[in-house]
Amino acid sequence: MTYDQLITRLADISHRNDLGAQMANFVADANGTINRRFGVNLVAPSHTVDVPVAAEQLYLFAALESLYQYTANLDSAEYYRGQFADHANRQGMLSGLDTDEFAGIPPAVEVYPE
Repeated sequence: MTYDQLITRLADISHRNDLGAQMANFVADANGTINRRFGVNLVAPSHTVDVPVAAEQLYLFAALESLYQYTANLDSAEYYRGQFADHANRQGMLSGLDTDEFAGIPPAVEVYPE
């Protein structure tokens, strides 16, 4: 996905074509979120740098969270925060990394062997 395609998807999903000047900030926020979550230092997508194929959904969900926080639509922001967390956890499992933010928390219900 190119940077412009990401911006277009953000505008299409949010139905907010009036935020063109802020879209780059939402992508930069997404880049920071991904870098913090995975402990990496990815270069933010731009007109010359495409979105990494393996991280397209991560960028989309994190940028949508930022967009909805900016527009004070906190229910949608929370929804996309959850989508990001689910995809980040899945990506960590597939790559063998432990990126589950709840991995250190014991389960609420203990299963006893029979």
